[in-house]
Amino acid sequence: MPSNLLGQKVIDVLVEIKAIPSKSEGRRLIQQGGLYINNEKVSDMDFVIDSSLFKDGEMLVRKGKKTFYRVVLV
Repeated sequence: MPSNLLGQKVIDVLVEIKAIPSKSEGRRLIQQGGLYINNEKVSDMDFVIDSSLFKDGEMLVRKGKKTFYRVVLV
């Protein structure tokens, strides 16, 4: 993930990394409690991605129970 995505809303980042096909699906995913970043539930639609979420340049995104994405800062 390019570092220019830092400071953007989580829904925009998920669309950019192709974890979700649309923003409406991202909103639905958050409302239903199915989105986790670094094993912490995301419940805020306006959640902003910042550098503190990246440990060793990586962030773990979980969608549902079984779908994981490792987002790496470049």
